[in-house]
Amino acid sequence: MEGIPLIETVYEAIETLYHNPDCNKKNDANRWLIDLQKSKYAWEIANELLQRQTDVDSCYFGAQMIRHKILFSFHELPTDAVISLHTSLMQQLSKINKETDNIIVTQLCVAVVDLTLQMSEWTNPVYSFLNQYNKIPHMVLLEILKVFPEEMETKVIRLGANRRNEIQRELKNCADLLNDYLKQVTLEDPSPEALLKAVKCFTSWVSIIKDISIIVKTDLMPKVFQILSVPPDEIYEAPTKIESRLHDAATDLLCCVLRCLRDSQANNILNVNVFSKIAAFENAYHSSVARESTEKSQNYCRIFSELGEAFLDKMIKETKPGNPHFSVQVLDLILVCVGHHDYEVSSITFNFWFLFAEMLYRRDDVSLCAEFKPYVNRLLIALCRQVQMEPDHEGLLEDNDDFKSFREKVFDLVRDVVFVVDSTNTFCQIFLSMQSSNPLTWDQIEASLFIMYAVAWKIDINENNIIPQTVKSVFNLPESTHIAIKYTTILIIGELREWFNEHTDYLFVALEFLERNLYVNELSDAAASSMCSICCTAKEKLKDLFSPLLTILKNLNSYNLPNKSAIAVIKGVTAVTSFLSPNDITIAMKEICWLQISPLQKLLESYATDNVSTNIDPVPWLDRLAAVFRFIEPSALRDVTISNDIRNACSPAFSQMQPILFQIMDHFQNDVVVMERCCRCIRFAIRTLSKSGVYLLPTLIEKLVEVYRAKGHSCFLYLGSILVDEYGSDCSNWDIILYMMNAFIEPTYSLLQNENCYREHPDTIDDLFRLCSRVLQRLPLAFFNSSSMWTFLEWGLDAVFLDHREANASVMKFFHETFDCSPTKDTSFDADKRKAVGHIYEKIGKALVERLVRAIVFSLPSYALANVAEVLYGLVQFDKEMTLTWIKSSVQNVPNQNVGGSLMALPEQIQTFLNDCEKADKTRDVLQALRDFTSYYQ
Repeated sequence: MEGIPLIETVYEAIETLYHNPDCNKKNDANRWLIDLQKSKYAWEIANELLQRQTDVDSCYFGAQMIRHKILFSFHELPTDAVISLHTSLMQQLSKINKETDNIIVTQLCVAVVDLTLQMSEWTNPVYSFLNQYNKIPHMVLLEILKVFPEEMETKVIRLGANRRNEIQRELKNCADLLNDYLKQVTLEDPSPEALLKAVKCFTSWVSIIKDISIIVKTDLMPKVFQILSVPPDEIYEAPTKIESRLHDAATDLLCCVLRCLRDSQANNILNVNVFSKIAAFENAYHSSVARESTEKSQNYCRIFSELGEAFLDKMIKETKPGNPHFSVQVLDLILVCVGHHDYEVSSITFNFWFLFAEMLYRRDDVSLCAEFKPYVNRLLIALCRQVQMEPDHEGLLEDNDDFKSFREKVFDLVRDVVFVVDSTNTFCQIFLSMQSSNPLTWDQIEASLFIMYAVAWKIDINENNIIPQTVKSVFNLPESTHIAIKYTTILIIGELREWFNEHTDYLFVALEFLERNLYVNELSDAAASSMCSICCTAKEKLKDLFSPLLTILKNLNSYNLPNKSAIAVIKGVTAVTSFLSPNDITIAMKEICWLQISPLQKLLESYATDNVSTNIDPVPWLDRLAAVFRFIEPSALRDVTISNDIRNACSPAFSQMQPILFQIMDHFQNDVVVMERCCRCIRFAIRTLSKSGVYLLPTLIEKLVEVYRAKGHSCFLYLGSILVDEYGSDCSNWDIILYMMNAFIEPTYSLLQNENCYREHPDTIDDLFRLCSRVLQRLPLAFFNSSSMWTFLEWGLDAVFLDHREANASVMKFFHETFDCSPTKDTSFDADKRKAVGHIYEKIGKALVERLVRAIVFSLPSYALANVAEVLYGLVQFDKEMTLTWIKSSVQNVPNQNVGGSLMALPEQIQTFLNDCEKADKTRDVLQALRDFTSYYQ
């Protein structure tokens, strides 16, 4: 932006952004204001907008802009301007009154705090705020105090661990001062608004103070317990909105306190005291239920669940047979919440129950499970009620229905906890309860069946009494049965797959039952899923029933299945195909593949005759074709000879489909989705054929190169990596592979020309360097000696800074493979490889180390450190002395002062990092050193 704009122009742009109905003008105004915010004039403009206070929109924009500049452009400010900026902001805060919009107050307070955090020369800022700025209204100071801990924890400001720890110590030392101030505020202003602000402020400080013994003694905690002990609408004669917000804030505070209690080593007296006070909320909870105050009920449920999590470890470890820990009574409170009429309330408890099940499972103690068995039985009964549909509900639940999502969570929870009470016993008890004399409504029956569906997967396969009755009842359901009951029973059949595998006399009847339901639109997806489950489990037993299974595949189009369900059926039938004789596999695979290829051939024929009126979409058929080769499972058999026979038997089927796939590639080159699906088909086919498909290599590579040169789709790079992985170990294939690598360079180079090319094409980077890594694994010396290697190394150096998870991992893997000189059985090969790697090390080693160090400090997120550690450790292993020298010089060249002027990493901390790198015996040692080092700059 050239020159400072007129303030009137800024007002006009803000007005257009917020109020002009013309979208084009809005976008133009937005772009102009973004440019203004990036410019150095934003400081002055923002200050003037705040000084003038013309309207809410301009004041909000000014406050937001000043905060943005403090966060991301603080380095633009001269040192002497920092104090004046702080003074100006404090003056703005002193002018705030009750009419000032809250969003402006918040933005200004956050801006002041962000500025204060970066002013390293300012020590004890909280003390200064409370004692030097007492002219600022309490509501503003409370907001400032509230955001202090929040902003300190954010990683947007690069404070560094040292400055962050310094501030944390200062804040912790101000705990008593804060307590006194909050007490003073609530005494001077006993309104619910003031108490709400005080509670929210203290909530953000709980994670700073941490000491539970200090927290519970503060003057605010008795008020919090009072708010939650009495029905909220009886505390104040004030608007309900304030009461609700106060109740929510008190709940948030108490939940934070309980999380501190969980992580602390509080004495037993304190534990009992806190526990008893919260347990006393039970009456208040029942009152909220009676008043139909669901939000309040949710708050109490949150508190009880947090209480349970806080004491869970002690509850499990200290409960003995016949002598439970005192905290076990929290299970009663939580179970009361599970029984709430609103399923959203009960779902709040689920995290506790998952943790409870996990901890109990790890203990692997039958006697301990017996102590908690009554509670789990009550949980299952309550969940059975919660999953009941409305009695007047017709049809099935919609996919986007929140209640369906809730039932899925219940399903997962039941599967996790049922081990405590035994799956088979639970399944049988529910079935017998459904046979009782008291007739059940359809929704009660369906809910019971749903719980049976959740536990059926762990059923005793030798159970011969209840399960046969259940199966026969399902097979003979009357037509008038509610569709939801039919749907759930079909799912039960699929979950009983292990039982059917042992009771083969039921298999044919089960498949017939499922095949009939494929014709019913509402039930087809459940039937397809269950058929897939049974076929994949009982595949060896079902080979004698392959003919009717193949008939099902031939009729697949008549079922009108969604593609996902059709693929499930194909998966099941193909899994059974694996257990046929090689000759039968050849015939079956050709027939199954032809069922998917023929629609594609019709599509191509329509193109050939210029009659493209067909509605055939190639993608579903390509997905089905890929599924055939994906699930044939030749390697699932232990006998290598049989496995190779299966691979050879599948080869004619691929030869049959290859020309069609190539024609699809020719016609749909511009469609990246179709190209990805074609590559997927070939990928699974190659994995299935393995070495028996090597004859396809030259033809496939020629096609890959042809289409990649034309359109640059990265999926062809990925497919190339599959070919290298399967066939690269054979030296007779090296020439064609190196030809492919050279051919990929030119089209890739054209993509990587502009300034942000790596960020714009992360998939290409990911697939390209995965391919390079595979080549290094299979034919390293040949690749090292090729001219293309240096091009890939250059691209790799530029891609080090890319913060895309998968792409960065592939780049780091490439460099790890490049410098990996782990010894093999061939000493001559090892010597030649080390010589080649040494040449690369000399050329790019220093540049790579420098870029890696800068990348971990300024560019890469924490998840990328493990990959960087692997590369650095490999370099240290190759040449320890030189690599450590490069690391030291790279670290010394990293800017080591934050915007406030203080050191990010102290000299002794830098030396510790270098020492840790030198002493590292494993990759994880380097990783820990990197984590410690980068924390100083975050």
